[in-house]
Amino acid sequence: MLSLGGTTPLPRTNHRYGHPTPQRGVEVERKWRRADYTFPGDLPDLPQIADEMMENAGAD
Repeated sequence: MLSLGGTTPLPRTNHRYGHPTPQRGVEVERKWRRADYTFPGDLPDLPQIADEMMENAGAD
């Protein structure tokens, strides 16, 4: 049986003791406006992966 008393195993600096900051949904527009955001379609091509995928597609 577990006791209800005693010390908690979580340190006081654990994020679970923080104060949540609610937001209105996902707010993707704010994410897209960030200077460090790169749209997935704008990423440089990775030819080595594309070549491997084409080789594997012919193996079926």
